Amino acid sequence: QKSSAMAAPGSALREQAKELQRLVGLAQRETSRQILQAELARVTEALASATTSDPPPAPRPAPAPAPTPIRLSSAPTTAPIEYSSISNYAWDHSSKFVKVYLTIPGLEKIADAQIEAVFGERSLVLSIAGVSTPPVNRRLNVPTLCHAVRDELCSWVRKPPDMLLVKLRKASDGEEWASLNDSAAQKETQQKEKTEANKGKSTGELLKQMYAEADEEGK
Repeated sequence: QKSSAMAAPGSALREQAKELQRLVGLAQRETSRQILQAELARVTEALASATTSDPPPAPRPAPAPAPTPIRLSSAPTTAPIEYSSISNYAWDHSSKFVKVYLTIPGLEKIADAQIEAVFGERSLVLSIAGVSTPPVNRRLNVPTLCHAVRDELCSWVRKPPDMLLVKLRKASDGEEWASLNDSAAQKETQQKEKTEANKGKSTGELLKQMYAEADEEGK
């Protein structure tokens, strides 16, 4: 009787307690009443213990609202600047420097930040952006200089009102520059190669070669 009461769930214990209360009221003998009251007290205690040790399940939390999607605005793309080539310039050289002179109408109206010079050991790129007179953006590009320069000592400076002076520091003092780029050196090399190739050829072969290389007017 005792073990079955302990194992019964809460609802069964309540039913058992009611039944014991009824039996206590019907008992005629004092001994029987005491036994029933003791059992009723035990069942009541077991019922109280079962009720407190098995609390009702906590309510489930409400689902969190779905996050609102954030629309990312695409960053504007900047179109690359287009430059017009600078072909008109003057230059000269001394024992240590090669100087390039550029006349740019409207140069006095732009800031230094709009002028950029990139010096390499054998190259020069000078970019000018935002000139008031067209073409607005201009660039002098010399991919191969006649000879090497010391790029860390090269610079540019304004000469009022609209002239830009670029100073290239020669890598070798006293070195002769036949041109700003390597075009003169290339022509000289080609001429030497041609002279070497023509050695040993007969006069007829040379005349035939000259005729083949001449333009329509020369022919």
